Amino acid sequence: MARQQVVHEIAQSILSFKKDIPLRVGIDGIDAAGKTSLANELAEELTNLGHPVLRASIDGFHNPKEIRRQRGNLSPEGYYHDSFNYSLLTSHLLQPLEPHGNRRIRLSAFDFKTEQETTAEELTATNEHILIFEGVFLFRPELIRYWDVKIFVEINFETSLDRALERDLYLFGSKEEIENRYKARYLPGQKMYIEAEHPQEKADIILDNNDFTKPIIMQHKTTAANRILHWQGCNNVRDLGGMETSNGCKTRWGAIVRGDQPAKLTETGWDALYKHGIRTIVSLRTHGFDEKDHPVVTPPYSDINVVSVEIEDVTHQDFVEKWATSDLWGTPLYWTDALTHWPHRHAAALQAITQAQPGGVYFHCIRGYDRTGIIAFLTLSLAGVSLKDITADYEVSVDSVRDKLLAGRNTNTYEVIKQTLAGIDIKNYLLSGGMTQSDITALRTRLLLVDN
Repeated sequence: MARQQVVHEIAQSILSFKKDIPLRVGIDGIDAAGKTSLANELAEELTNLGHPVLRASIDGFHNPKEIRRQRGNLSPEGYYHDSFNYSLLTSHLLQPLEPHGNRRIRLSAFDFKTEQETTAEELTATNEHILIFEGVFLFRPELIRYWDVKIFVEINFETSLDRALERDLYLFGSKEEIENRYKARYLPGQKMYIEAEHPQEKADIILDNNDFTKPIIMQHKTTAANRILHWQGCNNVRDLGGMETSNGCKTRWGAIVRGDQPAKLTETGWDALYKHGIRTIVSLRTHGFDEKDHPVVTPPYSDINVVSVEIEDVTHQDFVEKWATSDLWGTPLYWTDALTHWPHRHAAALQAITQAQPGGVYFHCIRGYDRTGIIAFLTLSLAGVSLKDITADYEVSVDSVRDKLLAGRNTNTYEVIKQTLAGIDIKNYLLSGGMTQSDITALRTRLLLVDN
C-alpha cells in the first residue's frame, strides 16, 4: 500500500475517535522509527480535511542536561528515566486539553539544543482541535491516561541504528559517535521501556515502518462504538470503516457512512459531514408511503450529490399485512420477506453507492435503523465482514423496544441476522436484482482497503 494511502487511512481512523472535545493523539516508537515524519504527514492530512491541528513533540519537554546526564552520558537508565519533564508536559499541554481543562496550552517548555527554557506563547485550544504529539516513551504510566488515540510506529533495532547513522550526524559529528551512543544508551534504554511497559499492547494502531515507502498497518483496534460520528443534529451516524473481512482486508475509513436523516443537521453538523469527505448522499425511501418526515435534503454544498432510492413498497399488500401494520417492521425479522420481494430495489441502492462520484457516501433513512440497517447488512456482507461485526454495527443503533420484541419471540438480533444470512447468497441475490459483476467489484473497491 502506498504511504499516502496509509496516512489517509490512519487520519480517518483518528477522526473516528473525535468527540466534542480536543483529541490527543500520541505517536510512540523507538528512536528513528519515523514518528516525526508520520506526525507531520497526519497533521497535513487532517488540516487538508478541514480540522485544526496542534503539533508538538517530546523534544520540547526535555529536562536540562544536568538532569538528563546525572547517571552518566551513556546510561540507558538515565535515558529512560531522566530525559524528559513529564510534569511540565502534563501541566502545559495535556491536562488543559482534558474534558474539563481550561484549554490554555503551551506547545513546548525547554530547548535541549540551546539548554534554555522556551518562550512558547500561550495558546487557547478549541474543542475542535486535534493534538498530534510524537516522541519516545509516550505510553509510560505518567502519560498513558492522556492519549485518546495511541499509535506505535514499529521498526527493528537494526533499522533504528541505520537511520540514526544518517539522521543524527548533525548532533554527534561522526558515525562512530552515533553508533557508540545508540548501542550504549539509546537502544538499551528503549529495550528497558519495551520490557517494562509493553507499548505495542497499549496501542490502538501499530504501524510497521521498516520500509518507509511502504508502511503496513499491523494493528488497528476498532469497535463499533468508536466508529460513531458526532454530527450535530443527527444522533445515529457511524463510519463503516475499520472492520476486518474474511479475505484479510479491512473496510476503508471515510468511504461509506450510515446514519439518520441529514435534514436535521445544524450548520456545524453539515460542516462535519463535509469535512469527513462525504460527496454523495443516498436517501433510502419507501414507495407509496407519505414521508413528510423524510424530505429530500438540499445540502448547503454544491458539490454534494443527492440520490433517492425506493427500497420498500407499501403498496405490496402481503408485506403490509404482515409487517407494515406491526411493530415488527422495526426489527430485522422483516428482512427475509423484504429480501424476497425486492431484490431489484436493494440492488438499486447498492448501485447508487457504487456509482457515486469520488468521495465518501452517506446513506440514510429517517432514524438510521431499518432501511439503513438492511442496506448496511447487504453492503457489509458483500464485503465479507463477519456476522459478529455486522450484528455489532446494527446494535449500535440502540432500540429497547426492538430488543423486547425479539426477546418475546425467544430470539435476539444476532440469531435473526444469522438466519437471514444463512438463507441467502448475497452476491447472487444482488446479481438477480440487476447489479453486474462490475458493480460488485466496484463496490468492494470503494469499501475495501487492500494491501499491494
